[in-house]
Amino acid sequence: MQTVLDNEAGAQNGEHPMLKMPFMDARIINNPFAMPILKAAMGEKIFAYLPYGCNTTVPGCGTQHIHRDSGQLFPELPFALPVSTIVVNIPLVDFTVENGATEVWPGTHLIVDDAAVRNTPYHVCTEERAATLPSFQLEMPAGSVVVRDMRCWHRAMPNRTQTIRHMLALVYFRRFHHLPDAPNIFKPKVSEEIWENLSEETKEMYRFQAHVL
Repeated sequence: MQTVLDNEAGAQNGEHPMLKMPFMDARIINNPFAMPILKAAMGEKIFAYLPYGCNTTVPGCGTQHIHRDSGQLFPELPFALPVSTIVVNIPLVDFTVENGATEVWPGTHLIVDDAAVRNTPYHVCTEERAATLPSFQLEMPAGSVVVRDMRCWHRAMPNRTQTIRHMLALVYFRRFHHLPDAPNIFKPKVSEEIWENLSEETKEMYRFQAHVL
């Protein structure tokens, strides 16, 4: 993963290094622990885009601001709708308090923000507001799986070790989120060789993704 990030600047013309093995392994994309949860929450026809991401916390980094990755689907409503975007995180090293395990606030996906909060980048939450609700850090061994509603408050914590903390981040959507004309979404292309060796379940997950001959 670190080699990929070091060379990411050279990923041009859709030839992204994470569109190759081992990152295209079905055990990551169609993780057998995550999939039943995702499909129970968002239906059988969920989908995802490529390349997926990686969250990195380097030694010496500070505390991230508390935020959501996405807001309510219709924020003007006085209640939260069922989940429509979920991120699956897979830590590539053991996550501990010492290396900055992600802090999360369970249940905050149901909070409807007022306009002042909705219009801030990433729906930033203040420390004072977050202090009124319980939170915990996601301590877990490498290879664990976290399934998180993207409306949930969270933040990266300080990495006080000498080791970089990597975590894969795969975002999945309900069917109605498909935006075929959105800029930059479909530029990365999967090689035909990789595509033909994917499982049928993985091809279905990335059915809107371009692949080349």
